[in-house]
Amino acid sequence: MKPLIVLEDNDLHFLQKMSERLTSLARGDYEIALGGESLKKGRLLFTNRKDPLHIQGLDVHLWDEPVDSKDPFTSFRFCGGRILDRFIRGKLGAEGGTWPTAGQTAWTGCHLSFSPTSASRINRTVIRRSLDAGSRLIYLPVKALYLIEDTFRRGPSDTLGDLLCLIAAGQPPEARELGAWLYFHDQGYMTFRLPDRADDLRDCEIQHLAQLVLLVSAYSQTSGDPACVWLDTEGLPLKKLTVLASLCDRVYIDQPSGVSSSAALARRELALFLSGLPPSCQVMELDRREEEDRASGL
Repeated sequence: MKPLIVLEDNDLHFLQKMSERLTSLARGDYEIALGGESLKKGRLLFTNRKDPLHIQGLDVHLWDEPVDSKDPFTSFRFCGGRILDRFIRGKLGAEGGTWPTAGQTAWTGCHLSFSPTSASRINRTVIRRSLDAGSRLIYLPVKALYLIEDTFRRGPSDTLGDLLCLIAAGQPPEARELGAWLYFHDQGYMTFRLPDRADDLRDCEIQHLAQLVLLVSAYSQTSGDPACVWLDTEGLPLKKLTVLASLCDRVYIDQPSGVSSSAALARRELALFLSGLPPSCQVMELDRREEEDRASGL
């Protein structure tokens, strides 16, 4: 029997829209029901009732409570369906190992690297592997623009900066319309025209960056074909990176080595970063020997 997620709210329009969105994202891995007798069979309940429910096995969450205790400003009501889906999968996965996503053809990923060399190695490898596998890749740099290795286009209009301005104004485009903002790079991936100032993306408010990631991820799923949204997060502050990584399916990490003070500090920060990821996020580490052999032509 599939896990049953129960939704309950006084706003019936909101309830119907959230039910439709979660049903789409669930892909058959769990079922959605609206209140009533379903409470007795449910595993998780999202509600606006202030009085506690004492039903055995029912995990109750209020719509207005934060999704993550580290981010008190994003509640379940306003986090969006994709984040709520990840929370549900994380809860169900915590009960019995990693919770799978049935028929998943699109995934979103980012990386934590402690040196420019490691960042470049991870970027090159993920992009090459995705393209070699026949996936459509959308490259989304969330970093200082002077750190981007490939050539890129800029304005005068329809840049990633313009898109973020629309998001900040509460007027984002529909996910299916995002193709008009992308162009095909000569390296084989899709990407955006970039803003004028080098730090615009790195310094953007985290809630707007999170909405951007969710929007691009939703667009990658519109065709049903294998796709990857790759966030190049080199040099992004760890607090921001932790929020964006929690929205990803995969996170590639650079495991610091050595006995220096900086290496020890990097390992500590890596441990703290990993502890903040949801169970649904897969942590990946590249095989250094494989990449070194490939680089040397062996």
